[in-house]
Amino acid sequence: MYLETDKIQLAQKTLEIAVKLGEKSKNNFVFLEALEAMGDCLVKQNLNTKGQILYEKALKIAEKHSFLEKQSLILIKLAKCFE
Repeated sequence: MYLETDKIQLAQKTLEIAVKLGEKSKNNFVFLEALEAMGDCLVKQNLNTKGQILYEKALKIAEKHSFLEKQSLILIKLAKCFE
């Protein structure tokens, strides 16, 4: 929501918390979603290399747990990091 209203710094702080909570929760899908959203936030700030790292982590989780739809979406986002 913060990303959509261009409150980037607030979005980033909130997403950093979400990533930490997602990792602690041991819920792989929640952790993947948090990593992907944080990657989106970084890419929106033109920090593509940092976003790429988070997308790659999310992709590994998606592949390991067969989240096929997420795999496709994250691969597209990864490709856009190189544009």
